[in-house]
Amino acid sequence: MKPRMLLVACLCLSAPWAPAPARAADAGDLHARITDAYMSGKFDDLDQALGEASKRTAVLTPEQKADVKYVREALTECRPAWWAQCKQGKPVRIRQEVLGQRLEAFYDPKGKPGVQMNSGLGGMRITVSWVPEEMDSTEKGMYGYLQGDQTCVNVWSNLSMAGIYTRTPMQTLARMNDRDKLRLNRYMSFRSNLATLSHSTPPGRRYALHIYFAAFYYDNWGKGPIAGARRAACSMVMAEVLKDPALYPSLKLPGRLPEQNAEEALGKHYKMAIKRGSAWTIAEDRRFREAIKPFAAANDKTAFQTEKVALPNKLVVAIDPNADAALRPQRDAWFKQQFDKVTGGK
Repeated sequence: MKPRMLLVACLCLSAPWAPAPARAADAGDLHARITDAYMSGKFDDLDQALGEASKRTAVLTPEQKADVKYVREALTECRPAWWAQCKQGKPVRIRQEVLGQRLEAFYDPKGKPGVQMNSGLGGMRITVSWVPEEMDSTEKGMYGYLQGDQTCVNVWSNLSMAGIYTRTPMQTLARMNDRDKLRLNRYMSFRSNLATLSHSTPPGRRYALHIYFAAFYYDNWGKGPIAGARRAACSMVMAEVLKDPALYPSLKLPGRLPEQNAEEALGKHYKMAIKRGSAWTIAEDRRFREAIKPFAAANDKTAFQTEKVALPNKLVVAIDPNADAALRPQRDAWFKQQFDKVTGGK
């Protein structure tokens, strides 16, 4: 009898000490820390939480593990290995893929912010610069965003432009007339907009959308040479949301949409609705980035020559603002029709 009782006691002691609900709550807390830190751009907290997740993988559900895996993969895109070196103010050779295109550029921490080209005996050298102290800075920036959010957008915009210069022969650039240079500027703006939306951190992505949607205010920010490129990127975003609004619960639609200038009205709505503190979910972030990449690939080769891009709904946007006026009525009709369809005709 005694040996059997001893055996039972041992078995009881070997059982997990924490009941299942406690383990579930612990997993939920760890998952929330990781996703919240990623979506809000708190990268020191995120590194710590991911370190804990590596040691405690068993407590996470399969769905939570998938989210953690996504966060790790997204970090390799928005904060590659060279990020920390640049932040320390060190000159760095950057080899990076942006929207599926490889590039090589040199980071000069003391250079003029932007992209510089220099031609020498070794060929063309592309230099990119931004202020290293502003990378990941939590100092207040514009429109309720942080300096770090804004610099993140500048980093990926610069790298996108550097990639286009890398793929364009020096002789071609030298022979460009003013019209060609304007076309190249619009094309580079369009590509860099998509690069920032795909490669930036979540707060950087929201900052980019906030300033891009301003291009629908034609009397103020909508008249410059790059305004058409910004509207094209935003039209894609709005078409993606209207395809199935239930997939983007944080990008809420307005209560109504007028028939006249429907696209512009929806763009103005999102200009005011998208803020740094908007509670986007991991699922929305993943889905949004997955939608940007095929759109960028589909319009890579034709956007420069035609100055037009095809939206996923098959409609066309001209990145030349003067050429887009004739195309807008057809898009307005689609946006109004699709809005009424998904909202029940409000």
